[in-house]
Amino acid sequence: MGSVSPSYEGHRYPVEVISHCVWLYFRFPLGYREVEELMLQRGVIVSCETVRQWCAKFGQAYADGLRRRRPRPGDTWHLDEVLIEINGVRRYLWRAVGQDGSVLDVLVQSGRDTRAAKRFMAKLMKKQCRVPRVPVTDRLRPCGAAHRKPMPSVEHRAHKGLNNRAENSHQGVVTLADRPGMILELVVPGRGSLVSSAPPSYKGHRYPVEIIAHCVWLYFRFPLSFREVEELLLERGVTVSHETVRRWCAKFGQTYANGLRRRRPRPGDKWHLDEVFVRINGEPKYLWRAVDADGNVLDILVQGRRDKAAARRFFRKLLKKTRAVPRVVITDKLRSYGAAHREVMPSVEHRSHKGLNNRAENSHQPTRQRERAMKGFRSVGGAQQFLSAFSGISPHFRPYRHRMPATEYRAEMITRFAIWDQVTGVAGLPTAA
Repeated sequence: MGSVSPSYEGHRYPVEVISHCVWLYFRFPLGYREVEELMLQRGVIVSCETVRQWCAKFGQAYADGLRRRRPRPGDTWHLDEVLIEINGVRRYLWRAVGQDGSVLDVLVQSGRDTRAAKRFMAKLMKKQCRVPRVPVTDRLRPCGAAHRKPMPSVEHRAHKGLNNRAENSHQGVVTLADRPGMILELVVPGRGSLVSSAPPSYKGHRYPVEIIAHCVWLYFRFPLSFREVEELLLERGVTVSHETVRRWCAKFGQTYANGLRRRRPRPGDKWHLDEVFVRINGEPKYLWRAVDADGNVLDILVQGRRDKAAARRFFRKLLKKTRAVPRVVITDKLRSYGAAHREVMPSVEHRSHKGLNNRAENSHQPTRQRERAMKGFRSVGGAQQFLSAFSGISPHFRPYRHRMPATEYRAEMITRFAIWDQVTGVAGLPTAA
């Protein structure tokens, strides 16, 4: 089926780079800055604002071209609406899908009354240029009232169990992923010369080290699933199963995180501690977290309680791991902290104030983002294992970019990519002639 491709006149970047950035943004739960980082990792310097302009200009054109190449939709349409929040205001996303799950049309409206349902059905039939044999909806009464006006001769089935296909199609919306100048010698602030540590052993693995390290980086840095990492590798011509990616992340994730932690400067003497509620396999648990004055994660621990015993256990684990004693410990007003503090480290100053602990509370945001993308954790051990590696790898690629210009940020990211290559063992490989 022939169609005119969009015009790229006036763009200095190749078509491959533009289309790849648009594909990354619309296919995976990634932000513009995360797409920028993915391109920077491949040696392509493009700003997040440029990625936004490309997505706004070419996104709909690419979508229309794909829709024209699809087969004709079936005669059974599934309609549903879901509540979303836009800038703090509640709106409703109306969606229609075919029998095979392909999206026919979407419409964002402020209500879900008869007028809104009528407007969506009229727009749907105008776009498809046809009338379905059977529209399937849930038991929302405005759908039945609107159905009698534009298509009264069409059979209407209103049943909640029959409309799972439309309801499942909302999941993708609600879940809203060659470097120049290889640096071989680095100086870590506060540590003097380069911190030496042996890279992990890859004996018995038939895939190159670069592929293994890249898969682990993609999974722990961006809100991607194992299957989405598999798709990203397939787009680059590398065939690897999602189960293999899962094994690599389980085997090398914590090792890479430990290597990055050894290369960090010594943590500050002011520690912020906080706990947050998480639901693991339907049961309420608590994620305890400690960060220093710069926002670096010192340690995490998943526990079933937040009493004195839990706080004492976290304090001891934190002191054992960091091998240091802070000057000041800042927590919220939970009394368990004070009781455990007086027992474990009574000589350390303790400040209990909710307003002073924003740094620890803000550090929970990346975890919440991954929790939503993963649709929750399955077990306490699995959550502890993932979050321990995640808290060591993800912050390494999250510098405070709002404090630095674009050129300084890119230079900092190239340095951090070089540190990552040294930790994973990629930097020690012989280069091809």
